[in-house]
Amino acid sequence: MDQEFLNEMRTRLREEKVRLTETLEHLGVRDQTVRNKEDFDPTFPQYGDTEDDNIAEVSDFANTLDAQNRLEKSLEEVDQALGRIAQGTYGICEQCKKPIEVERLKAFPAARMCLTCEKKR
Repeated sequence: MDQEFLNEMRTRLREEKVRLTETLEHLGVRDQTVRNKEDFDPTFPQYGDTEDDNIAEVSDFANTLDAQNRLEKSLEEVDQALGRIAQGTYGICEQCKKPIEVERLKAFPAARMCLTCEKKR
């Protein structure tokens, strides 16, 4: 993999990391009490004291938790991809150890596996 392509992927991954972090921070506040500073705690909404308000609060909080989990997983994948770039293993399939297709990496820079191995999962 040439250095120009790696630099492009590193830049895209860093931009995605910023976007994901900002989105997570918008959903809730960063939990400063845990060791992992990448963890976030969503804010529980407070709409009022009626039964309908309580139902809406729980529903919205559940949706926020689901979104938070997906975003944190994506953030972890981005961090791992940046780590692979630093280690010199970026673009190598974790399963078969063959190069991941360049078009796949362009479409999904955090890819860990080639298309063949991903389809077998």
